[in-house]
Amino acid sequence: MFQKRRAPEARLRTTDLIRSEDIYQALFDDEAFAALPQKVAELGGGRSAMLFWVDRQGSITVLSHSYFTADFLSDYAVMVDQDPWVNPVKDQTFIVNRVLVLEEFVSDARFQQSGIYNEVVRKHGDDTFRCIGGKFQTGLGSAQVGVHRGKQSASFEREDAARLGARLGDVFQVLRVRGELAAARAEAAHGQTMIDAMGSASITVNREGRILKSNAIAEQVLRRGDGLVQRQGVLSALNPRDAAGLSKAIAKAAAAQEPSVQTASIESVTGAVTFLTVAPLRAAEGPTRALIIFQDPVIEDNSLALRLQSLFGLTRIEASIAIDIANGLTNADIVIKRGVSYNTVKTQMKTIGAKMGHLRQVEIAATVASLPRLA
Repeated sequence: MFQKRRAPEARLRTTDLIRSEDIYQALFDDEAFAALPQKVAELGGGRSAMLFWVDRQGSITVLSHSYFTADFLSDYAVMVDQDPWVNPVKDQTFIVNRVLVLEEFVSDARFQQSGIYNEVVRKHGDDTFRCIGGKFQTGLGSAQVGVHRGKQSASFEREDAARLGARLGDVFQVLRVRGELAAARAEAAHGQTMIDAMGSASITVNREGRILKSNAIAEQVLRRGDGLVQRQGVLSALNPRDAAGLSKAIAKAAAAQEPSVQTASIESVTGAVTFLTVAPLRAAEGPTRALIIFQDPVIEDNSLALRLQSLFGLTRIEASIAIDIANGLTNADIVIKRGVSYNTVKTQMKTIGAKMGHLRQVEIAATVASLPRLA
């Protein structure tokens, strides 16, 4: 009886193993955040812990963890969608903002048959088998926490879940901030990857021409300094006349009143001319900026020939000739380039036109040019 009366005090002391200030220090302190899972594990009476973020699309990210090796986490990340502990019950509202003993929802037999147990836990000689966990839902996703024990350990009890739940509100707030920042970084990285995959160079500037953002192709052009250049963060051109024209186009495209699409041309040191489209880039808030788009003639789209073969059934040579036509070469140019007779090229042109459904070479060129360029 005496021990039962003292039990609440024991639970209180265990809860005090992790203070609110320790938790909130992990908001922006990476070392404190790395140490947080083990403190959470001790709070729940477990051996290890994982702290998750699940975005609105269902993508799951392990934000921090204790005990597990990098190899274990690498394999786990591939199969996390198959973790029966992540979504143990169908009624999602039942588990939001609560810590549950997950053995009450995921039987030993079910977990032992899962891919996580057989292809991750057992593969790495681990014995993770028991779990308590909870979920905190936000508008941008959900924060989740799992605390584990080994197979030979005693099962978790509801007292363990209650003890963890007493501090989990603070932990969830940290995970929410960390998770939303991670989701924002991932979304930005995804957007940048999409922009970099396109074959056009793109640069965003303000009205004064200061570079705000550029994709990978544009950065290559600027590093070459062949015509288009960057001077103290401002986009310009080697040729003073071209620099003046570019500056004027940017000012009109990013004008506060009635911004409009402009064009500019830049001549390289070899005499090649690059044509730029300078378009207004309107934001919901803030000043209008200018988006500059152009093709880098140095970069070849190695996928274009394959796409033409797939779309129209062209041979490799026919696809190459179609690209030559789109690049402005005449039949005479192609004869010289390929070292074949004029009649051969003429016959090939007829075959290409028939496959693509065009009678004139200008139509062939227009179709090839309509396909998006890829880097």
